[in-house]
Amino acid sequence: MKLIYVAVLALCVCASARVTNRQQSVPISPQITSLNDKDAREKARVHPAFANAGQRAGVEVWRINNFEPTVVSQNDFGKFYKGDSYIILKTTADKKNNLSWDIHYWIGSQATQDESGAAAILTVGLDDKFDGKAVQHREPMGQESQQFKGYFPTGIRYVDGGNPSGFTHVVTNPGSEKKMYQAKGKRNVRVRQVDPLFSSMNKGDCFILEKDNDILVFVGDKAKNVEKLKAISMANQIRDEDHHGRGKVDIIDKYSSDVDVQKFFTTLGSGSKDLVPEESAGGDDQAFEKNEENVATLSEVSDSTGSVKVKALQKPYTQAQLKPQETYILDTVSGSIYVWLGKQASPKEKTEVMTKAQQLLASKNYPSWVQVVKIPQGTEPAIFKQYFTTWRDTGMSHSRLVRSVGNENAKNNLYEVNIVNHNSISFEKIPEYNQGALLDTEVFVLQMANDVYIWIGKEADLYKRKLITNIAKAFIGEIGNSIQDVVPVKQGMEPPQFINAFRNWDSDMWLKIRRYQEEREMVLRNNEIGNFQFYEFINN
Repeated sequence: MKLIYVAVLALCVCASARVTNRQQSVPISPQITSLNDKDAREKARVHPAFANAGQRAGVEVWRINNFEPTVVSQNDFGKFYKGDSYIILKTTADKKNNLSWDIHYWIGSQATQDESGAAAILTVGLDDKFDGKAVQHREPMGQESQQFKGYFPTGIRYVDGGNPSGFTHVVTNPGSEKKMYQAKGKRNVRVRQVDPLFSSMNKGDCFILEKDNDILVFVGDKAKNVEKLKAISMANQIRDEDHHGRGKVDIIDKYSSDVDVQKFFTTLGSGSKDLVPEESAGGDDQAFEKNEENVATLSEVSDSTGSVKVKALQKPYTQAQLKPQETYILDTVSGSIYVWLGKQASPKEKTEVMTKAQQLLASKNYPSWVQVVKIPQGTEPAIFKQYFTTWRDTGMSHSRLVRSVGNENAKNNLYEVNIVNHNSISFEKIPEYNQGALLDTEVFVLQMANDVYIWIGKEADLYKRKLITNIAKAFIGEIGNSIQDVVPVKQGMEPPQFINAFRNWDSDMWLKIRRYQEEREMVLRNNEIGNFQFYEFINN
């Protein structure tokens, strides 16, 4: 029996060694060994232990005993043996009594590769019972998600031993999971998961620290406004999506009280604001953006030819590449591995793609906090969609379609205007631009086919403002005489044609930045005279 599961050795817990250098991502090898024992898959799919599973709201738990799922009584809920693996099913009913399911497979730190592999395979089988509509979660011991811990209100206990050994000392879960994300970029800001350690930080970026219901945003002293906005926006999404609106978002920056600052580093477990490494420790933002684009890989897992094959897709990645009848693996290298399941994908594809994703996780030797995240079509989170140059959600109007200069059908280009020694004008092309690229202290040129818009930031240098005519002539001289119209655009007065050239335009973006700065300055002034304390910034 064990030989069946050896084929999925890669389903084991990820090696705990921390990755100290960024690894170059490579497409998933089509030669990865798959679990091709049909009897094993069929047994997992129709196992008698799952016969009545998921029929009513509640939590059900199975412990893997000699590769077989055995029911755990409610009296033992929350108790997990370190040498074993478990399957936990959470069934939720809405107001109309429609059911939805979350399947978690928990892997003990001392569980064998065979046992953890069995849990993963049985999880896929249980998912098949619900026609692939369940959401799957991998829960390594000590790295359990907040959602998982919420199923056990009396807490989680780790028990030494496992099925083959005696039951001995019981240890209460000493702490909950910590996650940390880094918001970094010059214009096209990315959010990636990083090791929740003080050594991951620097003064030039923003960091989101998540533990229990606390979501703390640390704003580096030299972080850019676009990084601040991205970090706050992502923190709010984490609160709304992962914590169902019950979390609290706190902003930690140069205006925060000593108490708030200390709370961040206490939650992190080490460090202090004064000891945060300099901006240079985080590397160049523009180089980071380019590297993020280069290292992520998207692969299609399909059985359309009769056998399962893996094909690496070409960049830039677009939503149109994700076909409803197929499955895909997105390896972000710097964060999670995402498995996208098309609504029309076959059960065989759904089984194989999860197996290959787990094999990829094990083969890369990623940090223990990196997880495989299953994403059914239509449930894509923001952190997944950011890797695609075009994305339109169901019901989104055409004007809100995400656009990118990387799209061969788009003819828009954005350039930053540089004036050297008050007499030389040059233009720096901005790849993968979005609204955040428009710095209010600069002047930009947007070329849309044969039309040119010259955008003037409110805080732009007076000298640049006076040279708009010269800028237009210089640009036409570089591009050619095909330009038909030149339109000056003042910040805050952008026409619809201009707005439609940007990703998810937010007309309040600069207002939010000013409001953020003004409120913080007001708090600082009032704190000095003892009027009040301000602890939380609400991003409306």
